[in-house]
Amino acid sequence: MHPQRKFPAGAAFSCWSCHQILGDRTGQRVLWCSRCCVTPYCSKACQVKDWSLGGHKKDCRALEQSYRQAEEATLAQPAANALTQQLRTYSIEISPEVCILALRSALNLGKAEQRNHAHLLELYFNYNGGRELLRQRFEFTHASVVPFEVGLAGARRNPANAVVFEGLPTLENVQVQQRQKEHDSATVAVLFRATDVVSGKQAVIINPDQFVRFKTFEFIPAQLMTINASWEATFRYALSRPSTLQGHLLVLLDLFGSEEYNRAKGAVWNLGAEKKLKPTLFRKMAEMANGQLDGPLGEPILRALGETRGGGK
Repeated sequence: MHPQRKFPAGAAFSCWSCHQILGDRTGQRVLWCSRCCVTPYCSKACQVKDWSLGGHKKDCRALEQSYRQAEEATLAQPAANALTQQLRTYSIEISPEVCILALRSALNLGKAEQRNHAHLLELYFNYNGGRELLRQRFEFTHASVVPFEVGLAGARRNPANAVVFEGLPTLENVQVQQRQKEHDSATVAVLFRATDVVSGKQAVIINPDQFVRFKTFEFIPAQLMTINASWEATFRYALSRPSTLQGHLLVLLDLFGSEEYNRAKGAVWNLGAEKKLKPTLFRKMAEMANGQLDGPLGEPILRALGETRGGGK
């Protein structure tokens, strides 16, 4: 039984290679890895690239086994099945927001004091099953960064996760893998916790291998970016949008949430493109942002794009 066949209509996903938004609401067809059945792509080319260069060749079998076993475990518990399955689907849908807006600032990724070697990120949500769309059913409440073994001990208490932990790497193995990759990427363990606001039932799932590429932060390298002290507010704002924002907009939200306005706008202007092409590039970015960004977090981005597309810093 393939996990993606249970994804509800209207769910949106991000290509694991290029981060393009896919799904019914965008009109972009989702291509799934035929082996693990849970990794989405926009094209065969992106799938081949991620298999050879992105690390999916190494992760695919483990993903296939853990998701299949987790599904069997939750099917054996009818009372917990619906919430756990929806939380698992939701965690995949919001992986772009988690990777771009949460992990870098929460765990100091790219910095000397990078914390993912010994810590994981816990994300807490309230769940309201009476809402129509999956994205509307979960409401982010808060987050915490906890020592690796403390977080895993808590998650192991959820029976639906028991089989997932059988193949989970030890803290020591995670540290070795991280130090081999940390110059250009990082892998983070993330716990998703949801509480049904009506029944009080809880679900906990884990993604032990959330992969973050530093090159995703295209305006300022992740290693040079300021940590966004208000990342939870930025993360909550992005999750409140009707659908997943395009990857460029998520990176812009992180940039303007982290940096002083003029530094952020200058970084946008310095994006690697020929000067004569920049007005066109910024116009397209502004068109993409209009209607999707608003309020105190969206306004600086719209203003900066309006100023830069006119040809000046």
